[in-house]
Amino acid sequence: MKDSRRGFPPFILDLSRWYTQRKADRSLPDALSSASLQQLYEQLELYPWVVEGHTAVQKGGIADLPWDYSEEMLERSKGGVYLLRGSIDPEGSGGGSWRSLLRRAAVDVHARGSQLFVRVSGCAGGLLHEISETGVDCIEGVCCPPQGDTMMTKARSIAGKHVLLWGGLPQETLLPSWEHRDFKKMAQYIAEEACCEPNVIVGAAGGVPPETDISRIRYLAGLYKQMEEVFL
Repeated sequence: MKDSRRGFPPFILDLSRWYTQRKADRSLPDALSSASLQQLYEQLELYPWVVEGHTAVQKGGIADLPWDYSEEMLERSKGGVYLLRGSIDPEGSGGGSWRSLLRRAAVDVHARGSQLFVRVSGCAGGLLHEISETGVDCIEGVCCPPQGDTMMTKARSIAGKHVLLWGGLPQETLLPSWEHRDFKKMAQYIAEEACCEPNVIVGAAGGVPPETDISRIRYLAGLYKQMEEVFL
């Protein structure tokens, strides 16, 4: 994804959970009711990388990987990117056990020519350097309050320049409980803050929650498309 780093960073929303829930309870907008997840990304003019895989990792897109994975699981999934299921929570990460597990997973995944993504939740800013040092390729879920504790520029200085950071926008801002005006202000601020950072994917930290109204997804897609045209 290095070619996307010369100007405005790529904006990738993970709509997987949103789409699955909306499809199950039949609450997708009429225009999208029969659309696949791939078609949904195309209609919203969003990066479909979370579905089809990026050109840099064409071997199979993203594959979920449990923390207690086996060699057989790795062989069967054959992902271009492996995302460790669950997340590292600073309040309940169980001491230092996750560090050795991450190091092992990074070695195993890299041996297959793939990349390892790990998700953080909560106020994980103080752990970013340690996570980065384990050899992971991307830390997903980085964001500011109220969901997290670290703005993207600060996260970059803590984690180092070599690891990819994905997030920026707290999930809560996408929920109906947030005033639409405040959501728009936060989205604009996050976009401007991340625009010059190296190795960044801008998006909703942890993915888009099912309760999100599609109008907010459309707003984000339009905002970042507009900003790409300005910065690139």
